[in-house]
Amino acid sequence: MEEEWCYRGEGNASIVVACAKKNIVYRIKKVEKDGTIKAKSNLDVLDFVKNFMKSFISFQFLVPMKFVKLPDGLIEKIQTSWRRLRPEYRLCKNVDCASVEAIEMPDLCFLYPADTCQVISPTYTFEIKPKWGLLPVGESASGLKKSNCRFCMHQFLKVRDEKWSRRSLYCPIDLFSGCATRMKYALCKLHSCPQNNFCIYRNGQKIWCDESLDEKSTFENCLDSASTDELLDVVVKSLLYPDKGYNSTTGLHTRQLCHLSSCEHLCNDECDRLSAGCVLSQILDVQSVDDIDHEELHSHFIKASHAFSADSELRRLHNIDGPYSHWLELPLIDSIDPDVAYSILKIKKYLVSRSAKDCSILITVQLMNLE
Repeated sequence: MEEEWCYRGEGNASIVVACAKKNIVYRIKKVEKDGTIKAKSNLDVLDFVKNFMKSFISFQFLVPMKFVKLPDGLIEKIQTSWRRLRPEYRLCKNVDCASVEAIEMPDLCFLYPADTCQVISPTYTFEIKPKWGLLPVGESASGLKKSNCRFCMHQFLKVRDEKWSRRSLYCPIDLFSGCATRMKYALCKLHSCPQNNFCIYRNGQKIWCDESLDEKSTFENCLDSASTDELLDVVVKSLLYPDKGYNSTTGLHTRQLCHLSSCEHLCNDECDRLSAGCVLSQILDVQSVDDIDHEELHSHFIKASHAFSADSELRRLHNIDGPYSHWLELPLIDSIDPDVAYSILKIKKYLVSRSAKDCSILITVQLMNLE
C-alpha cells in the first residue's frame, strides 16, 4: 500500500488518489464531518456523464470512468497518514469511511508514447478550472452584471470575506476569447494567483498551486529548463484544438469583453475566435444551456420545492435523481402542472450549466525526440 498509492488532490466533493503502478486514479466521495452525504453517489455521477454529458461534450474530451471496489486499507490511510497532506481548508470534510467503492479513471498526469519516441523531459500537467466564460444573462442581469463577468465580481467579495488574501486578475472572458494573446494573458494571471483554479504537476507531483507559493516562486523555477513561453503556446493550441466532427448546439459564440479585465489587448474580430468544436467552445455550449440569472432562478426553486413537498411522486416523474439520458425533456403526462414543469426544467438547465462552470481541463505535455 505504501508504494502503490499516493494522495493527488481534492475538491469539495471528492478526494483523488493515484496508483503509479497501474497509471490510474480513484475518485473517492467525501462527506460532512457529521457523516452527512450531500454529494451525488458515484453511480449517479457515472450515469450523468455517460448518459447525459456525452450529448454535449465529445468523447475525446471526456475521461473514461468505471465503478470499482476500493482496496483494503486505503480509506484508513487517507484518514490518518495522508491527513497532513491535505489543505487545511479542506479538512472540514472527510472521506466516507463506509464507502467501499470509487470511480476509476486513467491518470492524465502521464503520457504513454510509442516505443519509437525517445522521452527527453518530465511530463508537465496543467490543471485549469476555466470557470464561467460568459457574461451574466437573463432579465435581471443589468447594469454592472451586463459588462462584468461573475468571476471578476466575486473576487471582491472573496477578498472582503477573507477567503483569499488578494484578488485574482484572471478573467475567464479572456481565456474563452479565442484570441491567443488574451488567452496567454489569462493563463499568466491564473499562474500568478492560482487560488483553486490552476495547478501544475511534474511527473504527477503537484509543484504549483496556491498553497505552494512563496515570494520567490516563479513560473520558470517550477518548470526547470522548459521554456515558459513555448509551453504556454502549447497549452493555448491545445485549448483551441478543434473536433471537426462536433456539432455545436449554439453555433459560434459572440466574443465578449469584461470591463474588470486588466488585459488591454484588442482582438482581431475576423481571425481571433474559438475554434469550432474545441474544448472551450464545447464547455461554453454547456454553460449556455442556462438562460436565466440567479435572481430569476429563486422563484422557480420556490415553486418546484412546494410542488415536491405536495407530491412525492414528482421527483420520479421528472427523473430528478436519474436516469439522465433524457433529463432535459419534459415528461408527457397530462396531470403535471405545466408551470411547475417549466420551473423544474429551468432548474435542471441551471444545474447542467453549473457543472460546466466548475469543471477542470487537464493538459499534459512532454518533450520528446522523434528522430
